[in-house]
Amino acid sequence: MAQGIEWSQQEVIEALEPYFKLGCSVNKACKYAGIAQSTVQTWVSADEELRLKIEAWQNELNEKARKIWAKQLEDG
Repeated sequence: MAQGIEWSQQEVIEALEPYFKLGCSVNKACKYAGIAQSTVQTWVSADEELRLKIEAWQNELNEKARKIWAKQLEDG
């Protein structure tokens, strides 16, 4: 994200969401998006709902993969 531009929390989370959905940690997602990790960590520490949302996104890929594997096992 460009320096000198103020981003809202919503805009930052929206920018990070695709990385979280790939299973990235907060650290990696922030690095890829060019966002200060400390800012996001502060938000996550203070907002349980946000923390749970990020955890759900981070687990989404694994859940999809498990469903595919289970289906393939059932189908033989």
